[in-house]
Amino acid sequence: MEGSSSFLSALIDLIDDWAKRRRARREKEDLIGLARNWSRQGRSGCFEHADLRGADLRGAQLGRDEAGNPGADLSHTDLREADLRDANLRGANLGETNLGKAKLARADLTEADLTEASLHQAHLSRANLHRANLHRANLSGANLIEADLRGADLIEANVTPGQLAQAKTLTGATMPDGTIHP
Repeated sequence: MEGSSSFLSALIDLIDDWAKRRRARREKEDLIGLARNWSRQGRSGCFEHADLRGADLRGAQLGRDEAGNPGADLSHTDLREADLRDANLRGANLGETNLGKAKLARADLTEADLTEASLHQAHLSRANLHRANLHRANLSGANLIEADLRGADLIEANVTPGQLAQAKTLTGATMPDGTIHP
């Protein structure tokens, strides 16, 4: 009797876990659908602490929102050509995200994780990248005019000295070669 009761309890726990995962996946799909619909309508969205890992949000408009998207998990997301101007992405996880040709002008990326992100030809003019992790990020052709890169980690980042010269400040940044900028 005791064995069947523990088996039943384990089965109930297993079903409960399965149901929670299905709900979470459905909620994630709902958020992705919402972002796409808002983008088509020209609206922006707030996804504070949202988990959108792996989503295809090409061309989405997620900026220009007062509440912003701080702490959002957008790792492994396709955000090519997305409009993230003025977005609040403080502390967001954008690791291995494709942000090629994304509009990130004036975006707040303070302490954001952009490890191995592709920012090829991204528009980062006047973006706040203070203490952002850009380790091994691809910044080829990115516009860094007046970007704040204080304390940023640029180790092994694909970025030219000419691009870095356009930044507003590099104080305390760890450069691609591992040296600390004065």
